[in-house]
Amino acid sequence: MEDLIHLLPDGASAVAVIVVVMLFLRQQDRINAMLESITQGFNAQVNDSQKTFQEQVVQLTTRQFDNQRLYGDQIQSLIDAHIKVSRETILALKSLEASLKEAKDRGQIH
Repeated sequence: MEDLIHLLPDGASAVAVIVVVMLFLRQQDRINAMLESITQGFNAQVNDSQKTFQEQVVQLTTRQFDNQRLYGDQIQSLIDAHIKVSRETILALKSLEASLKEAKDRGQIH
């Protein structure tokens, strides 16, 4: 037992050990606080990046929808114009046919 008592540090050494342990724990607390701050900053940047990316996806989706609607409108306009020209052509051909028949009936065309 006496051997164990001789191994125990004297008062000054015990205080020094306690101070070293306290300084070590403070340093660990500082490191933990710094890591937490870095982690929070990183998470904030990731969240901002995700938000920006999601906003860009929404903008692109909106643009694509608008472009598809505009293309649809342009195609419908072309179809309507084609139908109008076809009707006018049919009317012109009918008018020409009637004029030719009338001219033939008058004897102007053989």
